[in-house]
Amino acid sequence: ADIYGRKFVLMASLSIAAIGSLWFGLTSSYWAAVAIRLGIGFGNGIMAVCRTAISEVAHGNKDLESQGVGQLTSMVGYGMLISPAIGGLL
Repeated sequence: ADIYGRKFVLMASLSIAAIGSLWFGLTSSYWAAVAIRLGIGFGNGIMAVCRTAISEVAHGNKDLESQGVGQLTSMVGYGMLISPAIGGLL
Protein backbone atom coordinates (compact mmCIF):
# COMPACT_ATOMS: atom_id res chain seq x y z
CA ALA A 1 0.00 0.00 0.00
CA ASP A 2 2.95 2.33 0.58
CA ILE A 3 4.15 2.01 -3.01
CA TYR A 4 0.90 1.77 -4.99
CA GLY A 5 -1.56 3.52 -2.68
CA ARG A 6 -4.45 2.24 -0.60
CA LYS A 7 -7.11 2.61 -3.26
CA PHE A 8 -5.18 0.40 -5.68
CA VAL A 9 -4.59 -2.26 -3.03
CA LEU A 10 -8.27 -2.26 -1.99
CA MET A 11 -9.50 -2.47 -5.58
CA ALA A 12 -6.97 -5.20 -6.47
CA SER A 13 -7.92 -7.22 -3.37
CA LEU A 14 -11.63 -6.94 -4.11
CA SER A 15 -11.07 -7.86 -7.76
CA ILE A 16 -8.96 -10.89 -6.83
CA ALA A 17 -11.62 -12.01 -4.35
CA ALA A 18 -14.48 -11.56 -6.83
CA ILE A 19 -12.78 -13.24 -9.79
CA GLY A 20 -11.28 -15.96 -7.61
CA SER A 21 -14.63 -16.74 -5.99
CA LEU A 22 -16.29 -17.03 -9.38
CA TRP A 23 -13.48 -19.25 -10.64
CA PHE A 24 -13.64 -21.30 -7.42
CA GLY A 25 -17.35 -21.90 -7.94
CA LEU A 26 -16.88 -23.05 -11.51
CA THR A 27 -13.95 -25.42 -10.97
CA SER A 28 -14.50 -29.17 -11.04
CA SER A 29 -11.16 -30.31 -9.62
CA TYR A 30 -10.38 -30.50 -5.91
CA TRP A 31 -6.75 -29.44 -6.30
CA ALA A 32 -7.69 -26.54 -8.57
CA ALA A 33 -10.15 -25.40 -5.90
CA VAL A 34 -7.42 -25.57 -3.25
CA ALA A 35 -5.01 -23.61 -5.46
CA ILE A 36 -7.65 -20.96 -6.20
CA ARG A 37 -8.44 -20.54 -2.49
CA LEU A 38 -4.73 -20.20 -1.81
CA GLY A 39 -4.50 -17.48 -4.46
CA ILE A 40 -7.48 -15.66 -3.01
CA GLY A 41 -5.82 -15.77 0.40
CA PHE A 42 -2.56 -14.38 -0.95
CA GLY A 43 -4.44 -11.54 -2.62
CA ASN A 44 -6.38 -10.60 0.48
CA GLY A 45 -4.91 -7.39 1.84
CA ILE A 46 -8.11 -5.60 2.73
CA MET A 47 -8.08 -5.82 6.53
CA ALA A 48 -4.55 -4.47 7.00
CA VAL A 49 -5.20 -1.50 4.72
CA CYS A 50 -8.55 -0.74 6.39
CA ARG A 51 -7.04 -0.85 9.87
CA THR A 52 -4.26 1.48 8.80
CA ALA A 53 -6.78 3.90 7.32
CA ILE A 54 -8.86 3.78 10.52
CA SER A 55 -5.84 4.59 12.69
CA GLU A 56 -4.91 7.50 10.42
CA VAL A 57 -8.43 8.92 10.43
CA ALA A 58 -8.56 8.66 14.25
CA HIS A 59 -5.44 10.91 14.54
CA GLY A 60 -4.16 9.09 17.62
CA ASN A 61 -7.48 9.14 19.48
CA LYS A 62 -7.64 5.64 20.96
CA ASP A 63 -11.42 5.80 21.53
CA LEU A 64 -12.14 6.61 17.88
CA GLU A 65 -9.66 4.00 16.71
CA SER A 66 -11.19 1.26 18.86
CA GLN A 67 -14.68 2.28 17.72
CA GLY A 68 -13.61 2.13 14.06
CA VAL A 69 -11.92 -1.25 14.41
CA GLY A 70 -14.98 -2.54 16.26
CA GLN A 71 -17.27 -1.38 13.46
CA LEU A 72 -14.97 -2.94 10.86
CA THR A 73 -14.97 -6.25 12.71
CA SER A 74 -18.74 -6.20 13.13
CA MET A 75 -19.27 -5.51 9.42
CA VAL A 76 -17.05 -8.49 8.58
CA GLY A 77 -19.18 -10.59 10.91
CA TYR A 78 -22.40 -9.37 9.29
CA GLY A 79 -20.94 -10.18 5.89
CA MET A 80 -20.15 -13.72 7.01
CA LEU A 81 -23.69 -14.04 8.32
CA ILE A 82 -25.50 -12.66 5.27
CA SER A 83 -23.29 -14.09 2.51
CA PRO A 84 -24.48 -17.70 2.82
CA ALA A 85 -28.10 -16.51 2.75
CA ILE A 86 -27.51 -14.55 -0.44
CA GLY A 87 -25.63 -17.50 -1.95
CA GLY A 88 -28.51 -19.79 -1.07
CA LEU A 89 -30.96 -17.52 -2.84
CA LEU A 90 -28.89 -17.60 -6.00
